[in-house]
Formats: sequence, C-alpha cells, structure tokens
Amino acid sequence: MLKVKLMQTSNSTCNKGFTLVEMAVVLAIIGILVGGVVAGQYAIRQSQLQGVVVDLTKFKSAYAQFKSQYEGMPGDILDATDYWGTDTTGACPTGTRVPKKETCNGNGDNYIGSVDGWTTWSEPFRAWQQLSNAGYIEGTFSGVAGTGGEYATTIGTNVPKGKLSNTGYTLYTETAKSSDANWFDMAQSQIIIFGSQNGNLWTNVAALIPREQANIDTKMDDGKPGLGAMMSYKTTVQANCATGDTTAATYKLSYTNPACSIIYVIDQ
Repeated sequence: MLKVKLMQTSNSTCNKGFTLVEMAVVLAIIGILVGGVVAGQYAIRQSQLQGVVVDLTKFKSAYAQFKSQYEGMPGDILDATDYWGTDTTGACPTGTRVPKKETCNGNGDNYIGSVDGWTTWSEPFRAWQQLSNAGYIEGTFSGVAGTGGEYATTIGTNVPKGKLSNTGYTLYTETAKSSDANWFDMAQSQIIIFGSQNGNLWTNVAALIPREQANIDTKMDDGKPGLGAMMSYKTTVQANCATGDTTAATYKLSYTNPACSIIYVIDQ
C-alpha cells in the first residue's frame, strides 16, 4: 500500500503546472538572454565599423608615406622591381594569383590604373602589394587580378580584407564630373572604395546601412554623401544610400538595410 501512495504522490507532482510567478521568472530570464545577445551583436557591429575608420586612416597614411619615400604612387612607380624583385610567375604585369613580394613596375604616369591604356588594369593590385612590401600595411598580396577578369578583386589575396564580413578595399585613381551618372564630382584623385566584393569588379557592393556610413562620414569628413573626401555613389548605382544626386543630398537615414559603399579620397 505504501508503494501505491508514493507512486500517486509522484504523478500528482509531475502533473503540477507552472505558477504565474514561475512563468514571470522564466520570461524575465529569456528577456535578459535575448537582450544580452542583441547588445552583444550591436557591440560587435560597432567594433567592426570602428575598424573601417581605423583601416581607412591607416591606408591614407600608408599611401602618403610611400609616396614620400619612393617619390611616386604605389603600383605606378617605375623602379619597383629594383626594391622587391621581378614577378617572374608571368609576363609583367601579369603573374600567378598567389601572395608574393616580387612585383612589376608601373608606367609612372601618376595614375593608379592600367600600364597599357586600360588593357591590363594591374597597378591597383600592385599598389597593395607594394604598400605591404614597404612595410606600411599588413598582409601579403598577389599584385594581379582575380579569376573574374582584369578588374576582379579577391579579398585577402589581391586587396585587404575589411572587418565586416565579405568586405574589402580597392585603391585606384578616378576622375568624375558632376554630370556623371554614377559619381559625384571629383577631380583626378586617388580613392579607396570600401564595400562587399563584386564578382568581376572592385569592392563596391553596398555593405553599410546609410546611418552607419553617415556616422563614419561625420567622424572622418563632412557627413555629406556628395561632398568632401568621403562620398557615396549616386542613386543610379545605390538607390537608397543618398537622398539625391546633388551636393545638397544627405544620407537616407530612414533606410535600414545595407545600401552604401564608401568612396574615400586619399590624395588629390
């Protein structure tokens, strides 16, 4: 009989539900955990965004130091092979797509782009390689285009990797008039583009929410997408980054998805 009573007591206990107090405690714990996860994700994102600021500042300084020491632009100098050897893995300016120090000379035209009239767009990739060779930035780079074509970036292999997932940096010379459909007005300038990787082109796919880019722009420049040293693309390229295509445009703060990539002028 005693055994039966114990079994009944056990079943009664098992069937007992949670009280309102217990439910409230459980819900409070879940709320704290979710809040902690959200706060942690926000802190990580803010750290990554600060990393973009650090990287851009570092790259601008590296470019200036290189130009001063070697009397020319990285990727464009005529005597790069005298310092770091000739890349014999291909007929310069091409070569194998593996990181290495051996490099190729540029054509010395004060334009980080092609060495032969846009047929071979190699100087932008040699630029990162030579900045690294000179000890101004971290990493080792291939100095040649990726498998997607003459302009193809491969993050971490021929361009530096960004702090945000699948992002990187492209360095080259650009000129644009205000009438250009894609770019805000820009004198011939050396620029760095930060964004996600575009399969056959540079790192110009939107990676930042407009509010995020506005904060970075305000911190480093004037906070305006169409003016200054830091800009965005026009709305024909990235429709939801800026509110328009004039110098009066502002960042489209109401848009909450990635819509911007940074165009940063480091030398004019």
